[in-house]
Amino acid sequence: MALSRSLATMAAVTFLSVTAAARAQQDPSKDSELAKAEPPLIRIQAVLAEAGDLEDEELQAACAKVKAETIQAIRGDERPGIYTLNSKDVTRFLAALEKRCPVQVMSRPSILCVDGQIAEITVGQQIAQAAATRSTAEGMAEVVAEDTIAGLMVSIVPTAQANDETKIELIVKKSDLSGKVVPAVATGSKKTVSAAVLEASRALTTLQTPSGKTVLVAIKGKPSGKWFDPTKTTLILLTPKVVERTAATGEILHH
Repeated sequence: MALSRSLATMAAVTFLSVTAAARAQQDPSKDSELAKAEPPLIRIQAVLAEAGDLEDEELQAACAKVKAETIQAIRGDERPGIYTLNSKDVTRFLAALEKRCPVQVMSRPSILCVDGQIAEITVGQQIAQAAATRSTAEGMAEVVAEDTIAGLMVSIVPTAQANDETKIELIVKKSDLSGKVVPAVATGSKKTVSAAVLEASRALTTLQTPSGKTVLVAIKGKPSGKWFDPTKTTLILLTPKVVERTAATGEILHH
């Protein structure tokens, strides 16, 4: 028993303290002190996409078109393929890939992160998932549902490095209704009801990219269950850039 609700694209972003920013604007002499006391800000331009029936050779050919280079993760799963390319070539890369397989761009958020703190991007739909079972006053068994998000959830923890590079800890979670149902015994009763199953998986990767470069993480689906759709490849393109705190806070106050 699970009902799909309205499709929504959401980006959860870590915000700055507007009060601190306002104080800095009133007293410009404290700008440098504020910058020293607070961690740097990192703006990340992101593209989240899915490619259907994407073969490794097709991905490598599209990467070759824009001279993207393979890089190794610092740590994490062996599953993702990781590449780095010039940020100005992101559109060309997606166009080259579209000539080889269907590509759906799901979201293009720009997020402002605090160094070392988590930011999240979620693309999915709100669904009602079975959370418990109970018996009604009439002695009937029923499922108690709760709202949850099914879809793609990307968690990013960026850290500015001394050599003008950015380290990114990346957690990618995917979830969807599996189409399966399991029997559940209602509380206070011996009656059983059918409850829908939400299938979920995740990949963990830590990587590092120079300023002005875009990192591409490609995660292929697995038929054995960890990734629920073996025909789709999740593509995550991230372009981080350390920004001046005073400029960023001024932008937030302006909006």
